[in-house]
Amino acid sequence: MRTTRGYAKEAVSFIQAMKAVDPSIRIGVDLIAPGTGEDDWNSTVLSTMQSLGVLPDFVIVHWYAQNPGGETDAGLLSSTSQIPTMMDTLKQQLSSYGTIPVFVTETNSVSYNPGRQSTSLVNALFLDDDMADWLEAGAQNVDWWDLHNGIVTQQDGANIDPNLYGQYNYGDYGLLSNGSSGNGISELTANTPFPTYYGYQMLAAVMVPGATMIGAGSNNDMVAVHATKLPNGAIDVMMINKDPKQAYSVNLQAEGFAAQGPALTLFYGQGSTAVTPGKLNDLQDVTLSPYSVTDVIIPAVPGHQPQGPQFTDKTTLAASQVKPSAQETLTTTFIDTRGAVKNATLDVEIYNPSGQLVGQQVQPGVTFTPGQSSQPLTWNWTAPDSPGTYTVKAFVLSQDGTSVYAADQSAGAFTVTQPDPPTISAAVQLSATTVKVGTPVTITTTYTETAPTGYLNNGLLVQYAVYNNWASSQQSNPTASLTPGQSVTETWTFTPQQAGTYTFPEGIFTSGWQQLQWINQNVTLTVTN
Repeated sequence: MRTTRGYAKEAVSFIQAMKAVDPSIRIGVDLIAPGTGEDDWNSTVLSTMQSLGVLPDFVIVHWYAQNPGGETDAGLLSSTSQIPTMMDTLKQQLSSYGTIPVFVTETNSVSYNPGRQSTSLVNALFLDDDMADWLEAGAQNVDWWDLHNGIVTQQDGANIDPNLYGQYNYGDYGLLSNGSSGNGISELTANTPFPTYYGYQMLAAVMVPGATMIGAGSNNDMVAVHATKLPNGAIDVMMINKDPKQAYSVNLQAEGFAAQGPALTLFYGQGSTAVTPGKLNDLQDVTLSPYSVTDVIIPAVPGHQPQGPQFTDKTTLAASQVKPSAQETLTTTFIDTRGAVKNATLDVEIYNPSGQLVGQQVQPGVTFTPGQSSQPLTWNWTAPDSPGTYTVKAFVLSQDGTSVYAADQSAGAFTVTQPDPPTISAAVQLSATTVKVGTPVTITTTYTETAPTGYLNNGLLVQYAVYNNWASSQQSNPTASLTPGQSVTETWTFTPQQAGTYTFPEGIFTSGWQQLQWINQNVTLTVTN
């Protein structure tokens, strides 16, 4: 069982070991959202780490608003009122230890066994209010759990109470279906969006890179409001109607800003199958439909000069296609088109076809003046064995990483091609070269991929023990994957039943038993009566 002080001591050991290898790495530790667990966990972890001379670079909390079996739609939508108090308490707990950012790395509607509510519009409304409230309260990062998860049925503990809003008789934490099945019930086709996916889209239109969160509020408890000022000077307002039956008319007022139309809108709510764009001329009469999210993007006042740094970037690639294990050379230059920045961090990242970060090059401490270009950020990246299109993204961040001055989500792209077929060598060793019938013999075979760009992916390494020119044979066929230069050793034991000479060839096959290679050996075994 993990103890509080034990966890803190282990965290310090891991942090020291990891930073000995890479001093620039940033490492966080787990705390507990106040009021949701052990009351003394946070203070004990922090004080113990401080006594050992190491503090985390950030702290991590998880927050799930409800527990399974007790879900209500009204309760979920009102639960976000707890967030400012939780963050205030965390800030107080952290205040004695300097400035330590808070990352909310998991949040969703229910702590386990997600049910009908998790796949409903109500959870989409909660997502928008939940994530925005954490950011407004001072969290540096908020992660929704999660992109793909899987079906949870009533037999598994899902709450499918018909009083909960929603159309599905199962639960799933994911933004997207993964197409899973359970207890005779199947989700929609894999990657079909749940309502939370569209809620995330509505949030993403407001919380854009480089935007500044500004104060926003409502005089109606059923209407939540969040707003940001975009880099181009526009104001983006997200309004959430938490009432399942009542529409509300809103008069948008912005202190120090001319709230005038026409404005662009985005809408998602009851009956929606996707986010719907629109146009709004009268900002003094905005109607919020029951159970809905409405984004209003108010253009900048004519003559308004956008503020804050702005960048462009250019990424060049040595090749549009590379083979597995070959190197791709990337060069990225950033150009400051507006505003001075001190000690910026340049960040170039590579994402695989599944959207996972697989490569990163960071250059800290770069200072820009308007019109200035950075020194080219050049690096060589070794391509993995997974074919497909890889995306390059480029960012300019503040020194502490909390502000994003530029985010180019499609700075470049290249293709990792299919790997070359494998070329494998095999070395066989026998525990004995002469035995009597019925004596077990151990066969040890080491397989090595010798082709510089060849790969064996989940192939079969079939080791044969052949008697009298295939009069009979025995075999072992383990599965293995081999990359260039990699070796694997397989061992098995067989017992000869007849006198004579045995040979030991190998066959390399795909997982579907398509032969890729055949290897004959000079190794023989003599068996006597």
